[in-house]
Amino acid sequence: MSTQHGPVIIKPINEVAKFQKNLMPGNIPGDYILKPMFESVASAEDIRNGIVAFRDFLVLLCDMLITDGHLYAKAPKKPGSMADYPFLFNITNLLVDIGYHGKLNKNGDSLIITDIPLCSSYTEVSGK
Repeated sequence: MSTQHGPVIIKPINEVAKFQKNLMPGNIPGDYILKPMFESVASAEDIRNGIVAFRDFLVLLCDMLITDGHLYAKAPKKPGSMADYPFLFNITNLLVDIGYHGKLNKNGDSLIITDIPLCSSYTEVSGK
């Protein structure tokens, strides 16, 4: 079985952003059922509001990339994978880090981020 799928073709950042924006729902219904594992994170209303806010953030990010993305990201001449498009790869990792390491504030209306491993280097100093 071959793992070759042919050449990797990476579109300009504005086309990638348009594609991603079209994948996002325009309307998120407010009555969907949350998985029980999220009950300890925040109230159902706060979680639903957070999902809508995150979608709105992603729409703004895509809009910015559609108009000005060429200033931040250029596709390599001979890409081998999506990781060769470092801006998108790093944005994806950053959003994952924010979601994983962020904690809701007392009001549940924003995230508090004290540590994002992607953006900081950590060196442990040993007394030995």
